[in-house]
Amino acid sequence: MPKWMLVTAFAIVVSVGGLVYYVFPSSPANTPGMPPQVIVQPEQKSGNPLLTATSVQFYSWFPNYCQADIFITKKETHSRKVCVVAVTKRVEESTGVRLTEGDILDPAVADHWKKTGK
Repeated sequence: MPKWMLVTAFAIVVSVGGLVYYVFPSSPANTPGMPPQVIVQPEQKSGNPLLTATSVQFYSWFPNYCQADIFITKKETHSRKVCVVAVTKRVEESTGVRLTEGDILDPAVADHWKKTGK
């Protein structure tokens, strides 16, 4: 293999590696004037976190189409069951609390959802 091909291949590998390192740093740099990013995990490990959720938490725990399916439609549908599974998974990932279908469909949760502004 000619020497110039090895040198060119090496230069390309170093260039691509440098570009990847520059574009995708392993940790984001703190930009002056911007506060550092802090992830706050709730300390609650029991109970129903939906009863104390903020509107932001409802938005992140419920897929877009699910709030109406769960809180407005009162009949059992396939999409409602899919929503219950999705909400259970998202709440458990966020808080560590495993909810049941009854926890999610609790009328107190629907009342709290309406009070938080949907």
